[in-house]
Amino acid sequence: MAKRGQVMVRWSAVAEAVQSQDGFDRPGFDGKRAQNRFTLLLEGHRHKDEEGKRASGTDEGYGEKFQLLDDLLSAFDDWKNEEKVRLEEVQQEADRVDAMAATIRDEAMKSLGKRKKAGQDDGEAGSGGGSAMTKMMKMMHDDSKADLEFRMRVYDSDLKEREIIREKEFEDRRCERELRAEQLRFQHEQLRVQHEMMMKLLSTLGQSQ
Repeated sequence: MAKRGQVMVRWSAVAEAVQSQDGFDRPGFDGKRAQNRFTLLLEGHRHKDEEGKRASGTDEGYGEKFQLLDDLLSAFDDWKNEEKVRLEEVQQEADRVDAMAATIRDEAMKSLGKRKKAGQDDGEAGSGGGSAMTKMMKMMHDDSKADLEFRMRVYDSDLKEREIIREKEFEDRRCERELRAEQLRFQHEQLRVQHEMMMKLLSTLGQSQ
């Protein structure tokens, strides 16, 4: 899936592709409307009684449409679940870093307070053991931040790879649907030709009697 800043750019490209199709005549159809239409289609499909629809009578176009919506809904739900997990992990890591920063501040204030009570001035306090402790904890905090940033970069890289894989799988399924549809049309055409030949043969036999 696209990053937030790229979402509307992608939807605008979708809207332009749809507008280029013959027979599509909706002035003002833009990226926002394409996104809204897509959301309505998926949510409508999610809540439909598919078994009832199929039992009421199916044809080739109906079946292909529902298969496509199934694929889209599955990919969309997968992305939402991955995004939810990612946000939870990032929030947990951010909370951990914030907690560590708070601990560093508390330890630094406690150490400074103890030294001032013992009669040390600020200059002496800066050279004491508490200062070393503060520096060490700050290093741990910085290391945690760097680790979080690294994990986010790795996640973004993995997300791009998964997006490429999903797009390829989706394209493969689309090609399979088109192949099945072409095979069905070919079979229907064969049956039609055979039927016409049989009718002509029967007509010829009837005329010869």
